[in-house]
Amino acid sequence: MNKAIPSAEDFSRAAKALIDGGAASTFEAATQILEQACPSIVAGPDAMAHAHQAALLTSVETTVRAFGHALVHLPPEVAAAACSLPGHNHSTVRDAVTEAGGELVELDETLATSAPTIIIGKATVSREMTLQVTWDQWFAHVDVDGLRLPERGNMILAAVAAAALAVTECFKRALGQLEACRRNRSLNLWRPELNDYPWEMASPRDELIGPSLRHLPQAVWFVGLGHLGQGYAWCWRLLPYADPSQCHIQLQDFDRVNHANRSTGMFVRDGDERRMKTRVISEALEGAGFITRIVERRLLPETRRDSTEPALALIGVDKVEPRRLISDVGWSFAVDVGLGGGPTDFTGINVHTFPAPTSSNNVAAWNAPRTSQRAARAREQKAYLSAQADGADACGLVQLAETSVAAPFVGVVAACIAVAEPLRALHGHHPHLTLAFDAGRTRPPRSTTGDETPRIAFVPAQASSNPQSLTSTP
Repeated sequence: MNKAIPSAEDFSRAAKALIDGGAASTFEAATQILEQACPSIVAGPDAMAHAHQAALLTSVETTVRAFGHALVHLPPEVAAAACSLPGHNHSTVRDAVTEAGGELVELDETLATSAPTIIIGKATVSREMTLQVTWDQWFAHVDVDGLRLPERGNMILAAVAAAALAVTECFKRALGQLEACRRNRSLNLWRPELNDYPWEMASPRDELIGPSLRHLPQAVWFVGLGHLGQGYAWCWRLLPYADPSQCHIQLQDFDRVNHANRSTGMFVRDGDERRMKTRVISEALEGAGFITRIVERRLLPETRRDSTEPALALIGVDKVEPRRLISDVGWSFAVDVGLGGGPTDFTGINVHTFPAPTSSNNVAAWNAPRTSQRAARAREQKAYLSAQADGADACGLVQLAETSVAAPFVGVVAACIAVAEPLRALHGHHPHLTLAFDAGRTRPPRSTTGDETPRIAFVPAQASSNPQSLTSTP
């Protein structure tokens, strides 16, 4: 009797990292490992501000999608507070967390597991491994000793990136990386090369950790709405627009939602299967007040930007062919992000911006011949060999092996970096021509910087709603 295996469209692309990397000997074991390793999420009673809510919802959404569930503790005052995040009108924080799939528990219940605990706000948790999510201006930080940054500013993506990095650490530990969850993590979205927070300065300068946002793009074009494109939309929806209806967003994708997208796409819910991805994302963004336009076709060689369409583009495709077309479309500024797809490199993030000295059709990495070595190595792992020995369909195994590993928390970290590029340009910085970062490692990004600042039409940002400064103590 042939043994049934999950199809490429059904199996979690995050769980696939355990299969392809050899951490799980069967497909069922991968799910069980993630269930046992799933982090708890604890909010402190002071986690009431907009940025704290963004960090909380980011951690819940990415944890549920990657691990299959999430245990969340909310103090009564936080649970009953109005959710201030766009698209959550008339909802409490409790409503938003449960809608995201979080399971609300008492604090003592979260202590029953040996998995790590992610903390947002001030909370005392007696656990072996805790990850404090914290930030300051554009600087995102995860601290294993409970230290907190001032948590200032309206650059909401620093809070989002910190939350996603914390979930990344928990997932890397599930893969067997023992140093994960026992080391601090940082990402400076303003100056990525500065990986250390200037603790010694009483008031760190804007030149080191970035200014408050004054301007935001007036329009943007998202190409590709898979897990990376949905990461763009997740981050964009949280930006502090004074009036979101002043921003027009063009959404381009030709594909429909499948079951596996539930484990990677930040906006995919049960019931969205077979819907066009553009419609799902448009609904979410329109619900937050943005104006959207839908394009349901591939990016083609003859595609040219019309003068009425956004001049800023964020590219989130998984094939090189559309990337080679970027320089010819007519965007004044385009940011492309490529992600790793194997069991060890899936946390790798590579950014290219255009215009650049090298045209998109001449980028060396996009012209190298493609190989199937990764899929061949995957099929040598225990889970595939066991399924094959049990009579599993050979074609199904090949198709599953050829499917890339993907994780929502990596998509969110990558999106924070990508969205930060036009924001940096609007606030006086030259964009990075290239930037390489591994969300699963402590090394700072490697980057090259251009010498021109692109012109981006902008509208006003809302002033910071969280100006208070906290003391950086446990």
